[in-house]
Amino acid sequence: MTSETAELLERLRRLDIRLRLDGERLTVNAPEGALTPALREELGRRRDEVKAHLATQARRAPPPMVRVPREANMPVSHTQQRLWFIKQMDPGSHVYNVVSALRMTGQLDRPALQRALASLIARHEALRTRFLSVEGTPRCAVEAHVEPALEIVDLHHLPGLQRERAAFDRAVEFSRQPVDIGTAPLLRCLLVRKDEEHHDLVFVIDHIVSDGLSLGILLEDFAVLYAQHCGDPATELPDLPLQYIDYAHWEQATFAHGALEEDRAYWTQQLAALPDRSRCRLTGRGPPSAARGARAPCCSCRRR
Repeated sequence: MTSETAELLERLRRLDIRLRLDGERLTVNAPEGALTPALREELGRRRDEVKAHLATQARRAPPPMVRVPREANMPVSHTQQRLWFIKQMDPGSHVYNVVSALRMTGQLDRPALQRALASLIARHEALRTRFLSVEGTPRCAVEAHVEPALEIVDLHHLPGLQRERAAFDRAVEFSRQPVDIGTAPLLRCLLVRKDEEHHDLVFVIDHIVSDGLSLGILLEDFAVLYAQHCGDPATELPDLPLQYIDYAHWEQATFAHGALEEDRAYWTQQLAALPDRSRCRLTGRGPPSAARGARAPCCSCRRR
């Protein structure tokens, strides 16, 4: 497919103009007024190439995502491959720690909290996953059962402002400890007791199994599980038919199916005119590396 045809298809996509191949017939579904005479004429000129592209896409349709059998070592996603590679270069770094905290107000049921963490790890295989190297290639394994890693700090004996500062400092220190991705669980928790009615619960997960969106899901699930273990029968979580490891397997199968070949050919053509030699200075000392993560406000929950 030429770059001109690719650009036409991108323009049509942005206008919500949808193309479909029905046998040998090209059908067009467009919002009122979107398909201008100029676009219609250009589409007519490139009809054969567009039809060939749609036929190729249909042949390369990705396989369905299904639950796969668990084995001793499993493939990881491409994103996890990149993060694993970075981890090998700097295993002691905490840069890719994903951190969040809950401020819990009310009488805390500590056994229920520990059971909720255990249920959370049992529910999400990613938290029971460990990463290993097989002939230099990253792979992962899911442990059948893993006890939650919960550290407890009691600061109730400190006066108010000093207690808050100590709680903050301990949470920061805890969040900067690197996560060993070779050992499950990849979720570590810190419970800070300020007094009988106030606790902070800090979650630290390595980015290789979590991001901002999935962390929100984990926190929501934890809240439901904690309520369950406190005796609230009204709360219930749906079963999870698929886990991230099923997505990783699907992604590998999709790429093996040739899903990237057309994209690779397009970008090879687009970048063909670039110089072979980089103009960037590759020698000498540059500024020290730095990392700045995104921030989100901590959550707060109350149990009466």
